[in-house]
Amino acid sequence: MFEVGFWELTLIAVIALLVIGPERLPRVARDVGMWVGRIRRYVNHVRDDIEREIRSEELKRTLGGSEALDDLKDAVAETKDALSDARRKLESASDSVKQEAESFGRADAAAAPAIDGAGAEPATSSTAAAGVDQASNAPSPAPGDEDERPAPKP
Repeated sequence: MFEVGFWELTLIAVIALLVIGPERLPRVARDVGMWVGRIRRYVNHVRDDIEREIRSEELKRTLGGSEALDDLKDAVAETKDALSDARRKLESASDSVKQEAESFGRADAAAAPAIDGAGAEPATSSTAAAGVDQASNAPSPAPGDEDERPAPKP
């Protein structure tokens, strides 16, 4: 393309010094540099836009037009539907487990007063701490001591 070497720049600088004069030359050089920078930025911007459009067109051709894109969109939609169905099933299963747990909790709460009211004296902290069986007021066996008790004599 168009190249400017050292001798060409020197010739341009000497002509500019003679035509413009030494007082105005720095201001003119600054203005010319500013305009050259703007032109370079504009050219780079246009070149980037053109390259981006070319890549976009190549990508569209690679994908095979809108058919491949439509297939991808359909696959995404089917996946979303399957995930929403699975989520609904999971939520309903979670709700049924919660209901079962609540019903077991209510059944345990209802059975506890029935056991205490079956003729046994309610447990107090002193008898429970002393290890006394509530029904017979006999000491209850410690865990693991059941096998060590002597067998009853006939």
